[in-house]
Amino acid sequence: QEAKEESATASYVCYVSGKGELTLPLEALRAPSEEPSLNPLAFTRVAMEVEPSLRSWLSLGDCRGCLEQIRNVCSLHLATPG
Repeated sequence: QEAKEESATASYVCYVSGKGELTLPLEALRAPSEEPSLNPLAFTRVAMEVEPSLRSWLSLGDCRGCLEQIRNVCSLHLATPG
């Protein structure tokens, strides 16, 4: 008589807001990150020197769109005249 191996599939139950409990196979989950947690207090705000010829332009409303584009392209959280 041949012994049959039963393979139990390991799963993980999690709660998803609005969807209730979901059971996922462990293979569907990614490995936890090995990177250290970010400390939001370690982030700093840096003031950049602006050429005198641009200072008056920064006081105009026209600069807002340009600063928004700079913020998006450089992945900055904040880019404002000040």
